Amino acid sequence: MAMADTGQIMGEMPTDTPSSASDLCDVVRETGWERFVVKPTISAGSFMTKRFTSDQVREATEFAAEISIGREAMVQPYMASVETGGEVSLIHIDGELTHCIVKEPRFSDGFESVSAAFQPDASLAAAAATAMKAVPEPWLYARVDLMRAEDGQWLLSELELIEPSLFFLQHPPALERFIAALMRLVQSGQRSSA
Repeated sequence: MAMADTGQIMGEMPTDTPSSASDLCDVVRETGWERFVVKPTISAGSFMTKRFTSDQVREATEFAAEISIGREAMVQPYMASVETGGEVSLIHIDGELTHCIVKEPRFSDGFESVSAAFQPDASLAAAAATAMKAVPEPWLYARVDLMRAEDGQWLLSELELIEPSLFFLQHPPALERFIAALMRLVQSGQRSSA
């Protein structure tokens, strides 16, 4: 998704999908990332996600090779802002931004710490709206995950459209909206097939 086309409200998380161990070494050397994360391109709940430092490239390449047995691995810079501000998840249900939560950093097999739900400020809502422009409508649900860059700009870390956690426990009205939208879809499907 080209953020420049939508007003540069946010940027994209720098991401590379190295095809080999030497590619991963090159990415780390060329970018100058002191800390970075290796994870599968498709995953859930921080499965097979680990943080490394630039002096752990060998361990990172071994881990990427392990991921690559059944998936594609990707590497991203580790954003220090997650240690103080977490990753913000903006949940959308049936065409509406319903709530946000903050997730603290979690790596493979770690405990997930999630904040109470809250409503986004203007900059978060604008960044989420920018990301959602890439999603063809209609959609039942989506989750936009953002992190702060060192310069304060929001970065899109993930746009979750397939079975994301929607944090209904933190905001039950979103579950009610989801159920109502799902029922409406089921009922319209039954009418159209009759």
